[in-house]
Amino acid sequence: MHRSNFIINKEMERIVKLVFVALLSCLTVQAQHKVSVNVIKSVAMGTLKLEESEGTYYMLVETDNRYHPFVSVILGDSTEAVRLLTYMSELKLGKNDRGVYLENISENVIMKGPLGAFNIYEKTVTICGVAHRLNIKKLLKALTEGGRERKPAYRRYDDED
Repeated sequence: MHRSNFIINKEMERIVKLVFVALLSCLTVQAQHKVSVNVIKSVAMGTLKLEESEGTYYMLVETDNRYHPFVSVILGDSTEAVRLLTYMSELKLGKNDRGVYLENISENVIMKGPLGAFNIYEKTVTICGVAHRLNIKKLLKALTEGGRERKPAYRRYDDED
Protein backbone atom coordinates (compact mmCIF):
# COMPACT_ATOMS: atom_id res chain seq x y z
CA MET A 1 0.00 0.00 0.00
CA HIS A 2 1.38 3.36 -0.98
CA ARG A 3 1.84 6.11 1.53
CA SER A 4 -0.56 8.36 -0.41
CA ASN A 5 -3.39 5.78 -0.13
CA PHE A 6 -2.78 5.57 3.61
CA ILE A 7 -3.10 9.37 3.97
CA ILE A 8 -6.27 9.43 1.85
CA ASN A 9 -7.81 6.65 3.97
CA LYS A 10 -6.99 8.55 7.19
CA GLU A 11 -8.52 11.73 5.74
CA MET A 12 -11.66 9.85 4.68
CA GLU A 13 -11.94 8.32 8.14
CA ARG A 14 -11.76 11.78 9.76
CA ILE A 15 -14.41 13.15 7.39
CA VAL A 16 -16.73 10.21 8.07
CA LYS A 17 -16.32 10.67 11.84
CA LEU A 18 -17.02 14.40 11.53
CA VAL A 19 -20.18 13.79 9.48
CA PHE A 20 -21.31 11.10 11.96
CA VAL A 21 -20.88 13.44 14.94
CA ALA A 22 -22.78 16.19 13.10
CA LEU A 23 -25.67 13.82 12.36
CA LEU A 24 -25.84 12.64 15.98
CA SER A 25 -25.99 16.21 17.27
CA CYS A 26 -28.87 16.97 14.88
CA LEU A 27 -30.80 13.93 16.07
CA THR A 28 -30.48 14.87 19.74
CA VAL A 29 -31.77 18.38 19.07
CA GLN A 30 -34.87 17.02 17.31
CA ALA A 31 -35.67 14.64 20.20
CA GLN A 32 -36.16 17.44 22.74
CA HIS A 33 -39.43 19.27 23.22
CA LYS A 34 -40.75 21.68 25.79
CA VAL A 35 -43.22 20.40 28.39
CA SER A 36 -45.39 22.81 30.31
CA VAL A 37 -46.84 21.98 33.71
CA ASN A 38 -49.95 23.80 34.93
CA VAL A 39 -50.53 23.89 38.69
CA ILE A 40 -54.31 23.75 39.08
CA LYS A 41 -54.55 23.79 42.86
CA SER A 42 -52.16 23.68 45.78
CA VAL A 43 -53.53 23.05 49.28
CA ALA A 44 -52.19 22.43 52.80
CA MET A 45 -49.35 24.92 52.37
CA GLY A 46 -48.12 23.21 49.21
CA THR A 47 -47.97 19.69 50.60
CA LEU A 48 -50.69 18.52 48.19
CA LYS A 49 -50.83 19.70 44.58
CA LEU A 50 -52.94 19.00 41.52
CA GLU A 51 -51.07 19.54 38.26
CA GLU A 52 -51.75 19.01 34.56
CA SER A 53 -49.25 18.39 31.80
CA GLU A 54 -50.14 17.56 28.20
CA GLY A 55 -53.64 16.38 29.12
CA THR A 56 -52.55 14.14 32.00
CA TYR A 57 -53.37 15.04 35.60
CA TYR A 58 -51.13 14.35 38.59
CA MET A 59 -51.51 14.66 42.32
CA LEU A 60 -48.26 15.32 44.15
CA VAL A 61 -48.14 14.46 47.86
CA GLU A 62 -45.19 15.80 49.84
CA THR A 63 -43.05 13.32 51.79
CA ASP A 64 -40.50 13.80 54.54
CA ASN A 65 -37.77 12.20 52.40
CA ARG A 66 -35.36 14.84 51.15
CA TYR A 67 -34.21 12.69 48.23
CA HIS A 68 -37.74 11.88 47.10
CA PRO A 69 -39.80 14.98 48.05
CA PHE A 70 -43.13 13.98 46.43
CA VAL A 71 -45.17 10.86 45.80
CA SER A 72 -46.67 11.11 42.33
CA VAL A 73 -50.22 9.88 41.85
CA ILE A 74 -50.93 9.75 38.13
CA LEU A 75 -54.64 10.44 37.71
CA GLY A 76 -54.84 10.15 33.91
CA ASP A 77 -57.11 12.22 31.67
CA SER A 78 -59.86 14.51 33.00
CA THR A 79 -62.60 11.89 33.40
CA GLU A 80 -60.26 9.39 35.05
CA ALA A 81 -58.90 12.15 37.33
CA VAL A 82 -62.43 13.06 38.45
CA ARG A 83 -63.21 9.38 39.08
CA LEU A 84 -60.08 8.76 41.16
CA LEU A 85 -60.34 11.98 43.16
CA THR A 86 -64.01 11.26 43.89
CA TYR A 87 -63.10 7.75 45.05
CA MET A 88 -60.32 9.05 47.33
CA SER A 89 -62.50 11.83 48.77
CA GLU A 90 -65.22 9.29 49.70
CA LEU A 91 -62.86 6.53 50.89
CA LYS A 92 -63.22 5.45 54.53
CA LEU A 93 -60.84 2.85 55.89
CA GLY A 94 -61.93 0.77 58.88
CA LYS A 95 -59.82 -0.48 61.76
CA ASN A 96 -59.15 -3.84 60.11
CA ASP A 97 -58.45 -2.47 56.62
CA ARG A 98 -54.78 -2.79 55.65
CA GLY A 99 -54.95 -0.60 52.59
CA VAL A 100 -56.38 -0.06 49.15
CA TYR A 101 -54.65 -0.35 45.80
CA LEU A 102 -55.56 2.68 43.73
CA GLU A 103 -56.32 1.51 40.22
CA ASN A 104 -54.16 4.03 38.38
CA ILE A 105 -51.08 3.98 36.16
CA SER A 106 -48.64 4.61 39.01
CA GLU A 107 -50.22 1.82 41.13
CA ASN A 108 -50.35 3.80 44.36
CA VAL A 109 -51.40 2.26 47.67
CA ILE A 110 -53.55 4.10 50.23
CA MET A 111 -53.34 3.15 53.90
CA LYS A 112 -54.82 4.60 57.06
CA GLY A 113 -52.81 7.55 58.31
CA PRO A 114 -52.74 9.87 61.31
CA LEU A 115 -55.86 11.78 62.44
CA GLY A 116 -58.13 10.39 59.74
CA ALA A 117 -55.74 11.20 56.91
CA PHE A 118 -54.32 8.79 54.34
CA ASN A 119 -50.77 7.60 53.82
CA ILE A 120 -50.36 7.50 50.05
CA TYR A 121 -47.54 5.19 49.01
CA GLU A 122 -45.79 4.54 45.76
CA LYS A 123 -45.95 1.15 44.09
CA THR A 124 -43.09 -0.17 46.23
CA VAL A 125 -44.84 0.83 49.49
CA THR A 126 -41.64 2.37 50.87
CA ILE A 127 -42.12 6.14 50.54
CA CYS A 128 -45.35 7.83 51.51
CA GLY A 129 -46.95 11.22 51.85
CA VAL A 130 -49.92 12.24 53.97
CA ALA A 131 -53.12 13.62 52.43
CA HIS A 132 -56.37 14.39 54.18
CA ARG A 133 -59.76 13.62 52.64
CA LEU A 134 -60.87 17.28 52.92
CA ASN A 135 -57.86 18.47 50.92
CA ILE A 136 -58.54 15.87 48.24
CA LYS A 137 -62.10 17.24 48.05
CA LYS A 138 -60.63 20.71 47.44
CA LEU A 139 -58.59 19.34 44.54
CA LEU A 140 -61.69 17.66 43.13
CA LYS A 141 -63.65 20.91 43.42
CA ALA A 142 -60.88 22.85 41.64
CA LEU A 143 -60.87 20.28 38.85
CA THR A 144 -64.62 20.11 38.30
CA GLU A 145 -65.85 23.60 39.14
CA GLY A 146 -62.91 25.92 38.54
CA GLY A 147 -63.25 29.56 39.53
CA ARG A 148 -66.30 31.78 39.09
CA GLU A 149 -64.99 33.43 35.94
CA ARG A 150 -63.03 30.48 34.58
CA LYS A 151 -63.93 27.20 33.02
CA PRO A 152 -63.27 24.07 35.08
CA ALA A 153 -59.63 23.03 34.94
CA TYR A 154 -60.20 20.08 32.66
CA ARG A 155 -62.07 22.32 30.17
CA ARG A 156 -59.87 25.41 30.46
CA TYR A 157 -57.76 24.67 27.39
CA ASP A 158 -60.56 23.62 25.04
CA ASP A 159 -60.87 25.54 21.79
CA GLU A 160 -64.63 25.82 22.17
CA ASP A 161 -65.94 28.79 24.14
